Formats: sequence, structure tokens, C-alpha cells
Amino acid sequence: MTALSPGPVAAESPGGDGGPLLAVSDLGVEARGGVTLLEDVAFALDRGRTLGLVGESGSGKTLIALSVLGLLPSGVRQVSGHVRFEEQDLTALGPRQLRAVRGRDIGMVFQDPIGSLDPSFTVGSQLIETIRARARGPAQRMSRRDARERAAGLLDRMGIAHPAKRLRDYPHQLSGGMAQRVMIALAISCEPRLLIADEPTTALDATVQAQILTLLRSLQDESGMALLLISHDLSVVAEMADDVAVVYGGQIAERGAVTPVFDRPLHPYTGALLGAQPGRGARGGALAAIPGSVPAPGALPEGCRFHPRCDHAIDACRTGDPPLVEVRVDGDPRATRCLRHADLTLQGLPEMSELPEMSDEPEPEPSLAPPAGSEPDLGPAPAAPAASALASPAGPEPGPEPE
Repeated sequence: MTALSPGPVAAESPGGDGGPLLAVSDLGVEARGGVTLLEDVAFALDRGRTLGLVGESGSGKTLIALSVLGLLPSGVRQVSGHVRFEEQDLTALGPRQLRAVRGRDIGMVFQDPIGSLDPSFTVGSQLIETIRARARGPAQRMSRRDARERAAGLLDRMGIAHPAKRLRDYPHQLSGGMAQRVMIALAISCEPRLLIADEPTTALDATVQAQILTLLRSLQDESGMALLLISHDLSVVAEMADDVAVVYGGQIAERGAVTPVFDRPLHPYTGALLGAQPGRGARGGALAAIPGSVPAPGALPEGCRFHPRCDHAIDACRTGDPPLVEVRVDGDPRATRCLRHADLTLQGLPEMSELPEMSDEPEPEPSLAPPAGSEPDLGPAPAAPAASALASPAGPEPGPEPE
């Protein structure tokens, strides 16, 4: 195992014409007051491949995705680095140029599909507006009738039964799995070259989760798009990803192809995540856990950010900021931020649990009628629409929208 070069270099590209589709280098993001949120983030993603971003909640995974799209929240700004998409530096683009890239070239499936859809508008309204705003082609515009046909076709492609009927539904009338399919339909409606999926299977049962993952994989096979998959579920990443980047404390702790990283982790944080997977401990024993918690922004420890929780930390780990070092392990290009990667042998997880098989049956439509003799469970109230949205009253029986 030989060190190649230290520093925030992008991962080696396995191939492809013209370099990687997406290349992030030396990305740094801060909040007001100079509070570090991301630092020295670097990775690359090729056409048709899947990169998984994994780590505990608060590690910085979603912020990396928002940085790629230029959607940082108020009070947060990028202070270093570059985000190159098809050799174009997105960090140098203005707001109007970035809007032309979002949706058309890069799509995103946000967390919480029900909360991400506007409760004031039907599924059809939101799909049609997106399709017409981002339409490709010489005319750069699409009639409402053609957009409606495309929207119904997208829902059908997502495996949603009676797509024309579902276009007239409001988000609260959808099940969690159906809402997630609608979000994916919105994200791919303009055939992006890169899809960012942020926790696309959270809060879904195992069968629906398997269906969503199979759907994403089939979309990749059909279109050749790249997928940036954000998840805290290592079994999902093992099932879907070609490469993985482990995120901790706003930095990349380890990076490489999925199988080598999971077989032989080089960073203690990766090993701890794998060790905390269900089924690793003795049968009937306590579940393994990583002591402590992810450090909050503004309270990052000196030295390696994982050392307060690490069983292998030495004095050198507590001073200085360890760089991301590229190494080769059994011929595989890897990168790690651990000073002791050469003398540690960490336990991996060669066999991740398999996901359930994809069902050929479409997801059943949710029933809005309560069982006889019971009070209806209305659930939580829908989130208020965005301030920029034009609210319209939602009747109980929405009719077809005008052509």
C-alpha cells in the first residue's frame, strides 16, 4: 500500500470520454461568523455510475448536494473549491445560468416527498409546469396538452396505476411510496444527465424501498444518467452504488469503490459504521453503537474530527488536520483521512444483507375511506406552501385542469 499524493484531489475516474461528468474539488462552505460546515470535499462521478454519500445525520451529506446545485440556504456561502459539471464550473455561473442547469441537466429527489410537493397544487400542475419550463428542443416550449401527455407517461413509467387520474390528485392523497415516485418523475421529467437522490427510501417499508431502488436502477440503464445517492443505510449503498464516499464532520473521511471499502475499510469511522449494522453482534446481544455524536458546526475538535469517538486514536490524531491521502490497496485506488491507515486492520463487512425482490405488482392505491365504525386518521396538517406559490383552494373532488 503506497501513498500516491496527499490533498483534496478528485477520485480516479474509471473511464469515460472527456473526464468525469461531475468533479468536486477542495469544496469549502461556511455559515455566518466563519463557522465551517464543509471543508476539503473532493470526489468525482462518471457518466452512468453511482456514487453513494454515507454518514450519520449531521455529517454534511445533504449540504454537499445543495452545494452542487447552488442551493445553499441563506447565511451559508461557498468559500473555496470548484464544482465542475461536464467541464463547466458551476461555481462561476450566475443565478439565471444555474437555473438553466437545474432540472434540465441535474435533477434532485429531495428528502420527505410529501413535504417537498406543494400541497396547494395537484400532481399534474406541478409536473406540467416543470416539463414546460424545462422543455428541450428547438422551440424550447411545449403545449400544455403535450406536457400533460408526457406527465401521464412519466407516472406510468414510475409504475403508478391510473396515471391520468393521479394527475388530478393532491399530494396528501398519495401514499409515501407513490409520493416518492412522483418526486422521481419530477426529477427526471427533463431527462437530466445527473440525478441526486437524497435519502430516497427513508420511511418506506422494505418492499416499497426495493421497488424504488429497482426503479432508479432501471432508469439509469435506460438513460445512462449518473446517480449521486445520499443515504445513511449502508445496505442500500451496497446494493446500488459503484463507489462510496464516507462523510464525517463536513469532510470526506474515506473514498473508493464500494466492495473494497466495505471489505477492508481504511478509516475507523467507516469501520464503526459497518460494525453498527444490524446482525453484526452476537445473537440476542446488544446492538453495537458508535459512542458520542457527530460534532456540531463551530465545535469541531482539533486534529482528526473523529478522534474523540475513535478507539484507535493516538496523540498525533489530536493535533493538526489530517489530509485526504490517496493510496492503493490490492491495486484498487482508495483515499483516506486516517493517519494510521497503514498499520490498522479494520473489520469490514464483505456480505451486506440483500434487499427484497422487486414486486411485479403496482403499489396499491391508498384508500381515503376510514374503516366502518372508526374515526378517520387525518394525520399531520400539510406544510404551508412556499411564499412564492400562488395558493388556490383545494376542493374535495378536483376536476380536470384546463388544456
